[in-house]
Amino acid sequence: MRWLSQLIVMGGVISVVPILSPETAEAQQTRCVAIDLYFHGGQTESLGSQRILNKFVRNRRGVSVIVHDLDGSDAEESRKRLSLLAQHYRFDPETVPVIDAGNRLILGTSDSDDLSAKLKELLQVDVYVRSGCPRPATRSICETAKLFAELFR
Repeated sequence: MRWLSQLIVMGGVISVVPILSPETAEAQQTRCVAIDLYFHGGQTESLGSQRILNKFVRNRRGVSVIVHDLDGSDAEESRKRLSLLAQHYRFDPETVPVIDAGNRLILGTSDSDDLSAKLKELLQVDVYVRSGCPRPATRSICETAKLFAELFR
């Protein structure tokens, strides 16, 4: 348990904690990135963005799309959520479609190539690890962090 407390104190490798925890297998099975899509169901641009987004995530494990139709059955709840996003990020809530993932947004319509490139950027995670660890006790932690980062390629 001492190594775990040392690991948490070290800010640079705090993301390694899940790989060393007992629930690793369960966590890897349930790990998921949720992408929220806010759109008006009747707009063809919005439906096109939904098709592009669904095609984009189809072959990506652990990525799910949560659809919020601003004209559908859950319109009131969806509008509240979009309004909160618009307040926080300071954009016009009438700018739809809005794609939200991990505190990053894509606003308005785009062509399929542009939207696909933006979605790739949205899901990109930069991980920085040291090339060498100064102490033998932390060397295995750094190596574990590198292995963990390879899972996301």
